Amino acid sequence: MAEEKKENKGKEEKLESEIKKDTKNLTEKAEKAKEKVKEKSATEKKSKKEIKTVLERVYNVPLRKAWLKVPRYRRAKKAVYALRKFIARHMKTDEEKVKVSKWVNEEIWKHGIKNVPHHIKVKTTKDSDGFVKIEVLELPKKAILEEKRKTEAFKKKESKKSFMQKAKEGMKEMREGKTEKEEVVDEKTAETRKQEKEMLKLQKQ
Repeated sequence: MAEEKKENKGKEEKLESEIKKDTKNLTEKAEKAKEKVKEKSATEKKSKKEIKTVLERVYNVPLRKAWLKVPRYRRAKKAVYALRKFIARHMKTDEEKVKVSKWVNEEIWKHGIKNVPHHIKVKTTKDSDGFVKIEVLELPKKAILEEKRKTEAFKKKESKKSFMQKAKEGMKEMREGKTEKEEVVDEKTAETRKQEKEMLKLQKQ
């Protein structure tokens, strides 16, 4: 009798430990699912928020005074720095938030590091987040051709990706279905273990 009681106690303890483990796993899975839902909602909100342009201005920025203070082999770098400083001051933002476009940089470096223009006409746009973008007033032909090529390449990539994306979405749906089935199975195992425990108690009585 004593041995049977010990065996029953051992079985009960094992069942209790298994039930606790199952409950912990279920709670962890539920928490992870909630976190994923929150992350998705946050990303959706960010994407919905449209960045609006607050200010649009045109400046004729003087560069000569800045690059005259520097040796000839540093003139172009100093000119870019002076441009950023000038626009940060006039648009009332930090220098870190000022972004110089590729074509403005090319306009300054057009004749090399030593032969820098004394003025540059620039179009600036300020976002609602406080970021300022510096662009050339009139884009050169080279820039227009590059933009056309980029748009064409992007369209080609999208047409190729469409099939792959559909396949990936199908795989994701399959995986999500499997995870839901596993959760159901875990719940069932927990219920069966509880029933076994109750049966053992009835046998003792």
